[in-house]
Amino acid sequence: MYTDATGALPVVSLEGNQYYFVAYAYDPNYVFALPIPNLRDDTIIGAFKQVFQELKSKGFKPSFNVTDNQAAKPIKAYLEKEQSQWQFVEPNNHRVNAAERAIQTYKNHLISGLCTTDRDWPLQLWDTLTEQALITLNLLRTSRVDPTKSAYHQLHGHRYDWNAHPLAPPGTKAVVYESPTTRTSWGSRGLDAWYCGPSLDHYRNSKFYVPATKAYRISGSYDLFPQHCILPTFTPDQHVQEVSSELFESVQKLKKPARRKFLRKLARALELLATNNNPVSEGETTQQDVTTSEGGAETIQDQNSEGDVIFQRVNDAPAVTTSNDPTNRNAVRTAPRTHQRQTRANTPGQLPAIINPDHPNPTQRKSPRLNAPDEEPIITIATPSSERIPLHSPNLIAFHAVNLLTQQVYADTDGTWVPRSFISSSPLDQSSPYDADIEHFCA
Repeated sequence: MYTDATGALPVVSLEGNQYYFVAYAYDPNYVFALPIPNLRDDTIIGAFKQVFQELKSKGFKPSFNVTDNQAAKPIKAYLEKEQSQWQFVEPNNHRVNAAERAIQTYKNHLISGLCTTDRDWPLQLWDTLTEQALITLNLLRTSRVDPTKSAYHQLHGHRYDWNAHPLAPPGTKAVVYESPTTRTSWGSRGLDAWYCGPSLDHYRNSKFYVPATKAYRISGSYDLFPQHCILPTFTPDQHVQEVSSELFESVQKLKKPARRKFLRKLARALELLATNNNPVSEGETTQQDVTTSEGGAETIQDQNSEGDVIFQRVNDAPAVTTSNDPTNRNAVRTAPRTHQRQTRANTPGQLPAIINPDHPNPTQRKSPRLNAPDEEPIITIATPSSERIPLHSPNLIAFHAVNLLTQQVYADTDGTWVPRSFISSSPLDQSSPYDADIEHFCA
């Protein structure tokens, strides 16, 4: 087993984590990643014991460990207790420790997941995406013991059950169903939330963070709204196959009189459908050549040489080429800060509410300092004016007006106040009252 710690992430998570402790098990080719708050010895040894015990419980007890010099003494004491050998890597040597390569692999995988998050998704929830990132990463890795199995299958002893634990794009905006026992009579039936990953202890449930309650919630009744992808839908062939299989199962459960009556009705409908004489019931309309699908795309029906109906798309499908970059320097710098200290502008464990950009609803704060200042209008001067110089405003003053003002002041000697009573006492004869030296009278 190889272990190491990553560098600090751009922001501290709501749980107070800022680093990853990464471990790499060689035989199953499995990568572990545990969010940790700091790099102190007690934190490192706690994460190390958690990974070691999990490998031991799965039948892959490490017999040899390679690690760097972080928490060397407690790790050495623990491995000696577990009767496992160890080897420490010299400082600044990134070739011996295979965990360095595992760190790069995990970082690349996590960053690709962060790029699929919603643009309004708060980066402080980065540690909640760890479990799904590890599942998808180890499903893509091949075991060294059995190349026909994935690393996830080799360690856990079974394939990942997608039906029991469905996955969604990380950081997706969602609406979670609100139970009648917790909502008011006229309250909303759903709450805005952020998708955090699957809940492996429940069947077909996922974990969400709800900003309204400032807590996590596990729910199986929710609706997802991905921003950078389109949810998959059935093609006409797949839809027909699913409906027919469901129909056959339901028909077999009917009693004989009801089954016979339904089959006769179905046979007549199929005969009319085969001859293109589909009857139109009351309230229905016939299908035209140009139809509009559920997504709004127009299609035209055409037939090939064999008589099969072909649907041709008239307009292009919506382009899905967007992505997100929450770890960008500018995004991190402008994002609202959250930390573990209670201040006027921060509450530990709290994130801003999900606001619809199409219908903004800014709230006014009690303190005027916290409200967004209104933009001041920019005053432009078409022509310079020497009569009024707005020195109190930040407007630019033309140099023509300054020269004109200076000439008027120096030319108008009669209207200028000068200390004439002191000029007579000046030791020097002055040709201009502005050249009088009265420095000895200022003491």
